[in-house]
Amino acid sequence: YPYAQAALARKDFSLGTTILNGLLNTIRSVGDSEITEARKLLGKTYREMGTLSADISSDSPIAPLLQTILHLRLGDNERAEASYYQNQELFNKHRHELPIELLLFGAEIHIAQGTPEDHDRAEDILRGWMLKFSESEKVDIRDKSQIQLLLARNYQRGRQYDIARAEFTTILNLYKEQPEAIEAQFGIGETYMAQRVYDQAEEIFTTLSENPNPSISIRANFLRGVLAIRQEDNERARRIFLSVLEQAPDTELANKTLYNLAEVYGIEQRFLTQLETLRTVGRLGQESKLWHAPGKALSVVVQDPDLGISRGDTRIPVIVRTEPGNDREESFLSSGGAGKGIFLTEFPTTLGEANIGDGVLQVTGGDIISVDYPEDFKKQFQFEFLSNTRLRIASDGSLEVASSEIINEKDASFTDVLKKEIAEKKEEQSRSASRPRNQVKPGNLIYLQVKDGDRDLTDTPDKVSVKLSTSSGDEVQLKIDEESRHGGIFLGMSRTGELPAGAKASDSALDHSPLKAIDHSLETTWRSEPDGAAPKSLSIDMKELRKTDSITLTSPQTDEEAPVRMTIRGSHDGRFWFNLASFPPPKPALPLNFPEVDMHLRVFKTSAKSLKENYSWEEISDLVQKVKPTEVNQVETLSWQSPEESTDAYFLLWSGPLVQEREGAIRIEVSGRNTALMLNGKLEMPIREGTQSVDLFVPRGVHKLNILTIATPEAKSVEAKLARENRQSSIVKMRPFTAIDFDHDSAADIPYFEPVPAPEITQEENRWNLSMPSRELRFIDFEFLEYRGEAIAINNVEISGGELKHIPPTADVLELASNDVLELAPGDTVTVSYLDELTAGAEQRNRLLTKSLTATYYNGQITPISYDFNRSGNGSVKGTRKELLRIEPGERIVAEIIDFDLDVGLDRDEVEVEIQINSAPPFKYTATETGASTGVFLAEIDTAAEATEGKITVKQGDKVYLRYKDAQNIFPGHAFYRETVVLLNEPTKAQIQIVDSETSVEGGMRFLPVEEPRLQDHISKVEYRLPLTIEVIDPDRAKDSRSTVLVEVMTTQGVKTQVECVLSRAFATPNEALSESRNPALLEGRFVGQIPLLLGS
Repeated sequence: YPYAQAALARKDFSLGTTILNGLLNTIRSVGDSEITEARKLLGKTYREMGTLSADISSDSPIAPLLQTILHLRLGDNERAEASYYQNQELFNKHRHELPIELLLFGAEIHIAQGTPEDHDRAEDILRGWMLKFSESEKVDIRDKSQIQLLLARNYQRGRQYDIARAEFTTILNLYKEQPEAIEAQFGIGETYMAQRVYDQAEEIFTTLSENPNPSISIRANFLRGVLAIRQEDNERARRIFLSVLEQAPDTELANKTLYNLAEVYGIEQRFLTQLETLRTVGRLGQESKLWHAPGKALSVVVQDPDLGISRGDTRIPVIVRTEPGNDREESFLSSGGAGKGIFLTEFPTTLGEANIGDGVLQVTGGDIISVDYPEDFKKQFQFEFLSNTRLRIASDGSLEVASSEIINEKDASFTDVLKKEIAEKKEEQSRSASRPRNQVKPGNLIYLQVKDGDRDLTDTPDKVSVKLSTSSGDEVQLKIDEESRHGGIFLGMSRTGELPAGAKASDSALDHSPLKAIDHSLETTWRSEPDGAAPKSLSIDMKELRKTDSITLTSPQTDEEAPVRMTIRGSHDGRFWFNLASFPPPKPALPLNFPEVDMHLRVFKTSAKSLKENYSWEEISDLVQKVKPTEVNQVETLSWQSPEESTDAYFLLWSGPLVQEREGAIRIEVSGRNTALMLNGKLEMPIREGTQSVDLFVPRGVHKLNILTIATPEAKSVEAKLARENRQSSIVKMRPFTAIDFDHDSAADIPYFEPVPAPEITQEENRWNLSMPSRELRFIDFEFLEYRGEAIAINNVEISGGELKHIPPTADVLELASNDVLELAPGDTVTVSYLDELTAGAEQRNRLLTKSLTATYYNGQITPISYDFNRSGNGSVKGTRKELLRIEPGERIVAEIIDFDLDVGLDRDEVEVEIQINSAPPFKYTATETGASTGVFLAEIDTAAEATEGKITVKQGDKVYLRYKDAQNIFPGHAFYRETVVLLNEPTKAQIQIVDSETSVEGGMRFLPVEEPRLQDHISKVEYRLPLTIEVIDPDRAKDSRSTVLVEVMTTQGVKTQVECVLSRAFATPNEALSESRNPALLEGRFVGQIPLLLGS
């Protein structure tokens, strides 16, 4: 590439294009970005050379279409076609300004599609151009003849033969001196043949067969043979085809001739000759190949009419040799059904040591194969091979990777397969050890296999290099050994391990990896790119939740490349990032206090023209404290719509309690012209323009929430949405606030939260330290908002908690990066690469082969279940599993854990389960595996309304939390407690309704879901051809997934019947508040039942 750049710099465009074309067509092991850059440079070179018909500037309206031509010239037809379709509107608009090359390509695409619409489109393109330019003297006559020929071919492909013949005739009349005139003559003959006007076609093809140009005469003779078949003159067709083959046609015409000749032999029922002829297809008319793939037969073809005449039907000897392998094999060329001048034979080849005269040519990857006649034959007849007779070895490599041993099923004998099956039956495996072949558990081996015959170079087992890399950044390069001498199959294994810690940054200077901030040396430094841009960031991943109470950051110097302003954030799983502290600490904001205990909305109406571009918090505080609001309303959701006719602006302030039943992270998003948020008197989201969101860590309790937004005539609808951290799900879903988010009586014994002073970052020379109350964190992020100098440099980060130092980790991360163990993180993608230097036929050199695996654990789950027991006719009792949500005191809870990683032995394993009632201290149970190697664990928890030994005491309205520690998983990628909840049932108010149905204007029948509560006297309208659909909403009847309710239906005629309703939300409107529930219908207590309607009395 640098040589091409140098050639272009000195204006040597020919050399530059040669090098670039060579690179693009031979080296494929580079990335897409490098290939794209090379193509761009080649396109620029073509423009400099003036080879795009005109030197068109990049801001020309047709510049995008020129990319299509470049793709064509680079041989990338697929991209050229995609580019054409992508710019088709531009093509239509500027079709008369485009180079002929592009116009022809566009028409050819549609002709190749072959539909009537595509033929019409091609006609429109070509005919339109001819109408505009056919009389123009400024247009090259060759361009006109090419357009006219393609137009005629379009009619021919569309089977409009009379019109096509007229267009071909036009070419003969107007452009008889152009090469297209010959094509026109062929076209006229082909249209006559298609219409069965055989005499006219014969006359044209006979005339063309007398043309002195061999390629024209051979093609014409071939068409005479096709014409003979159409006329059922098989003997004449055979003679013509054999004569064509004797004239050594090109590959394409030779193959067509052989196919047609084989068809003649089939008609004559000469099936053996037909088979021999078909075997010759693809072997004639080609240049002698330079490369051969071991394991495939080496075909030797001699196409020489003189040799056939001199030898008659006798066999012709031929010898093949290998150097330096020194194998020598002899065979005889024999003539087949393709004619007396065509001789062929085959030599089987294989990898191995030479065994002269065994009929198989043994080769190695370094051998050269030579083909020749025996010396006495050459002396007798003075024949020599005219084409290349020396071939090198090249084969397509293949790469396989797996988490278990790779067995070549094709090569295994029946006995080997039988032994394997017996061994598999005998060998029991725990569920934690077994994995699909494309998944690997960190700590297990990755098995590698490369098949590449041309890498078998010596008489001893050879080696090839394989590279493994992970999406988290680790790399290992190993050499794997050939399975056996001359096997061509290379096998190896790579060890894997778990990463102890990781670091990444917004950017890094050369040789200043972010890992250098958490290694064991103070002399190594992470340094950002020296561009002076801000902010920069450095994130630390401790790989596990760690108790954290101290964070220390060190920069090599205080006065250079050191932080001036920064924020430290924390996260449990990398999704919610909440502030831990800022340096320097922000100025305290004025708190907002109101007398109401419930969530209220204050509306302040003002003129839209009086709005400022932005506001300070002091201005907002002054407004809401001193100005009387236009209205104050208690609300159950945080959304507001201004009146449609209003042209005023509205300051909206929601203030009230936010109930956090259990500590965790939340995200609040506020839309509006200007937005802000305060929690517990601290301004967490300063007022700024537009929609904003903020992540917060909120302890258990009732918190004071204030949300400000401004609605304008342009943004009439505003709202605030909430997402709570759900460590059981990887998806973060924003949902509207609901009444329960503000109901301080919704959960027992939740106290009002008392804010504590926020921790502060202190500076001591070149060290910045944050001490804070202990909390569990996995990720720490440093965001440098301002720093001294052109870059920020950090040479050490220390994170501690519980008297333990977590960062730097015990193992030096820089040493791990250079060892031969591939360190994995859960969820990593492992990419294995092998560079196939030579492919079959050497068509593509340095082909990069890749395969991938995923580093996985099983994401465990815990579910409360119960059983329905039924006795069958033979007296046996069978239990049916059901998912549990609500119970009465005295009923049993079964905690079901499915986690295959916990199945570590061949016996029944056990796992510890924690039970917690409301916010009381948890106590422990033991769940036992249901059987050997099932990975399913059950624990039975009995309940009672009064204290009873061996049972947990519960009461109405309680919540029973069940959890276990999932130590290995993909999400969130560290050990944590998976949790579920069982509710102690309490009375709820039931609601029953009939789902409306109707016949739409289009004629289809449909149900109309109930979108809001109805009045008690509401009368539903139903389509009698649809079932009567009844919905019941009654949470206290929805105890488990098999719960049902019976509804009595009575008509005015006195007919009564009962309808069983099952849990379903089939006819309910979407509810984002239920989106994270395992069973939304069970949680909501929504039942649906149907009964058909019949007209009659």
